[in-house]
Formats: sequence, structure tokens, C-alpha cells
Amino acid sequence: MLQRCNNKKTKSYKDYGERGIKVCDEWSKKDGFMEFYNWSIGNGYSENLTIDRVDNDMGYSPNNCRWITKGEQQLNKRNSITIEYKGMKKTIKEWAKIYDLNVNALYRRYVYIGLMGSDLFLPSRNKTNKSCP
Repeated sequence: MLQRCNNKKTKSYKDYGERGIKVCDEWSKKDGFMEFYNWSIGNGYSENLTIDRVDNDMGYSPNNCRWITKGEQQLNKRNSITIEYKGMKKTIKEWAKIYDLNVNALYRRYVYIGLMGSDLFLPSRNKTNKSCP
């Protein structure tokens, strides 16, 4: 995280440091690793988890980071489309799984056709390919 936020030579710098994403002073100071380590141990660190920023426009800090699986992290990207339905916010991928729909078909329904609400999640009328909108 320090490299992507501070080292202009790293490939991912443009998506982090260049966007203003920083590592908090607590974790980036001279003894910052121990602060980060202690926070990690106290906040669910496990070798099978990865650090995630809750708000992708904010930096790495104790109040904006969490340990989650790679699969969960894939749902928390800047380009993820979130849909609110029945008081719940979920990504298109999550809704597709819930309603057993093809994720690409659901994306097309929402983005290109503009379906909303329950219309978005109706089963396909095409019996040969249930993923078509």
C-alpha cells in the first residue's frame, strides 16, 4: 500500500497516489508498520484476506480499512455499479446471483435498457437462453 501510494515508478501509482490516495500518518511514519500490524491483528487479519478501503476515494487508515476476501474485494471497485432495491444496496454481480440471472444480461438491462425496480429482475422470456433480457 505504501508503494502504490508513494512510489511514482510503480504501475499502480496512477490509480492510488496520483488520485490522492494516501496512507495515514499513523501507518506511514517510522514505526508505522507496528501500528499497522497491531491494527491488523485487532481487526480480523488472516493470511487468506486482503486489505480493502471501504470508501475507494479515501486513503488507507484504521477508520477506512478492513480485511476481506478477494471475492468480496472484487465487489468494492470504483467501476462497480451499485443498485438499490427493496432498501438494499448490492452490485450487479450480487443481484445477478440472488436472482439467478446472467450478470451481463442484468448489466445490459440496467445500463442500456434502463430497467429499474422489479422489472430489472424479471426472469427472461427467452426459454433457450435465460440470460437474455
